[in-house]
Amino acid sequence: MARYKFLVIFVVAAVLMLVVLFTSGDGFFHRRKAPESDKRDSYTRLRIQRFEESMVAPDFTLKDIKGNQVALKDFKGRIVFLNFWATWCPPCRVEMPSMERLYQQLRGKGLVMLAVDMQESENLVKAFINDFKLSFPALLDRDGDISFLYGVRGLPTTYIIDHEGQIIGKAVGPRDWASQDALKLFQSLLKKTASVAS
Repeated sequence: MARYKFLVIFVVAAVLMLVVLFTSGDGFFHRRKAPESDKRDSYTRLRIQRFEESMVAPDFTLKDIKGNQVALKDFKGRIVFLNFWATWCPPCRVEMPSMERLYQQLRGKGLVMLAVDMQESENLVKAFINDFKLSFPALLDRDGDISFLYGVRGLPTTYIIDHEGQIIGKAVGPRDWASQDALKLFQSLLKKTASVAS
């Protein structure tokens, strides 16, 4: 009988120990299991569609709000953040300040940011840029031809173009481009570009 009681106590203690190990945040198994966020890369955390196969970014030339002609091909060798937007688009308004913060942090390190406005007047776009105190170039896609060329179906849509002129990522909808994940992603891309150039 004593042996039976001992066995019961032993089994119960063993089960309780296992429960603690499996459920405790400080338990044996949890210490050895990588946090879920560590397993996902910046593309996944930012919900950016990653292009595994090469896709050349279609070239274009558009006027900016200062009247200058801007051609995408002129930025080959750099990382390009290509954003399609409009002043009437609430999600675009939400993400623009974070785009500006990212641009201010990385413009001196080789990041190019181009904001292509869809089919609006120059005065309207100028007023928006001034109101939001944005410093990156705003381009005018008056006829919507470039947006059509890139298959833009919703705003905002952002394409990430690498130093070889290949599209490597696409994000539909607003993002916090000033987040640590976004900063790390673009710093990594810029570092890779710099190592290729040297």
